[in-house]
Amino acid sequence: GLKSRVVYNGINLEKYPFEPNKGERLIFVGRLDSFKQPHIAIQVAKKLNLGIDVVGGTWVRDVEYMEQIKKMDDGKQVRVYPDAPHEVKLKLLQKARALLFCSHMGEPFGLCPIEAASCGTPTVALRDGAIPETVCDGVSGFVCDNAEQMAESVKRVDQIDPKNCRRVVEAKFTREIMTVNY
Repeated sequence: GLKSRVVYNGINLEKYPFEPNKGERLIFVGRLDSFKQPHIAIQVAKKLNLGIDVVGGTWVRDVEYMEQIKKMDDGKQVRVYPDAPHEVKLKLLQKARALLFCSHMGEPFGLCPIEAASCGTPTVALRDGAIPETVCDGVSGFVCDNAEQMAESVKRVDQIDPKNCRRVVEAKFTREIMTVNY
């Protein structure tokens, strides 16, 4: 019979240039919707007393939830950037200590960890859907089962080499590889 296989989404590496030097702040990128759980990312950052930039799309199902997230912006520890342009998202992603990915929707792919890894930024993610395939545990980030594990993993994120994050993307997630696999 006919065999099927997975073809991963590919990204344009030029849009997400490598940056080896990281800052102290964490980042969340995604829709400001309850199933993406930005509130978990904010909780983790606060538990560790780290700053977090929440870069989110406002095309959401749950407007009330989005408004709650926006209210958490204190201008210092938590900064919310609704519908930020690509350049702003990119600068924050390149300099972030880690991307926090807290989805609980049976994530079909999860592009943000790939974009982050292309910039050399590791991802600390909840185990959800395809995340164990897009976050290479111990190489481009850590896959966790709950918020406590996420906080512990952020403490170990310096063990992840930014160059290895980029290598994972170059090996599996470029547009060119996607094209060949199709």
